[in-house]
Amino acid sequence: MSVTPATRSDSVTLCSQMRAAAILGLGCSPKSLKPFQADETIEWRIGLPSTADQADVILLFGGDGTIHRHLSQLVKLALPVLVVPSGSGNDFARALGLRRVRDSLSAWRGFCATQNNVRAIDLGVILPLREGAGESTRGLSQPGTRYSELFLQRGWRWA
Repeated sequence: MSVTPATRSDSVTLCSQMRAAAILGLGCSPKSLKPFQADETIEWRIGLPSTADQADVILLFGGDGTIHRHLSQLVKLALPVLVVPSGSGNDFARALGLRRVRDSLSAWRGFCATQNNVRAIDLGVILPLREGAGESTRGLSQPGTRYSELFLQRGWRWA
């Protein structure tokens, strides 16, 4: 699940009795979190919660590497996750329409106001290719074919 950009532009929206966890990727610090902490009624914790009952929402500050590092646990927790693009690669955040920190801040304010800007997203898994199994790259765009061939050369297949 992910929190998507809100259409509201008001500067401060209050959340009531919410518990938020912040995952800080490489190069991020608690200072990165400050713009998201305008509402003092939100209980904050730094780090990935071990169980879903420890938080109501997770803010992940980082890029694609930080997301990848925590993805399996985030899926298990099944909590809304807001990605704050703060890494060197932010392809995942861009795919969600979160190009800048201010986009994530807008999404956060919308979530705090209504909690109705959450959407489910699909996740894929790439598995090792079984020996002798043939794979096709037919129907993929030229860049897609190039990446697919790279996966096949390394013995991987699309699941």
